[in-house]
Amino acid sequence: MAHRKPGFVIDRIRNIIVVETYGIWDIPTDYEYLSALAETMNLMRGNPWYVFVDMREWVVPDAISQSPFKSDVVLTRSNQMSECWLVAEPAQGEHIAPFFEKARVPLIRTTTVEGVDEWLTKHSLPVTAELLLGSLYIAKH
Repeated sequence: MAHRKPGFVIDRIRNIIVVETYGIWDIPTDYEYLSALAETMNLMRGNPWYVFVDMREWVVPDAISQSPFKSDVVLTRSNQMSECWLVAEPAQGEHIAPFFEKARVPLIRTTTVEGVDEWLTKHSLPVTAELLLGSLYIAKH
C-alpha cells in the first residue's frame, strides 16, 4: 500500500543515481522532484552514469500524469547509459516511458530485486540491489 503523503529520495552511489518515489503524487512534489533530479544529473558531468528508481509505492493520478507541463520538461541525459525501474506491476510508470524513447536511454522495468541485480551485473556495476535499497532507506530515515 502506498504512502498517502508524496515524496522522494535521491542518492548517489558511485556512478548510479539512486531514487525512490512514493506516495500519491501531486504537482508541487513533481516539480520539486524534477528539479532535484536535474540537479543530481548535472553533477554526473560527462562521465557514463546510470539511474535506478524504486517506484513500487508511487501512485500517479491521471491529472498529474496527463499534465501539459510534462511535455515541457527536458532532463539532460547525456552519457546516461541505462535506467532500471523496480515496479509494483509491469505497466507502472507507463506515462513517462515515452521520454526515454526520445532520449534513447535503455530502460528496463522489473518487479523483483533479482531483476535489479541482473541489470547491475549486465552493466558491470559493482553494487547489489540490496546496497541500493539500503542507501535509500538510510537517506529516508
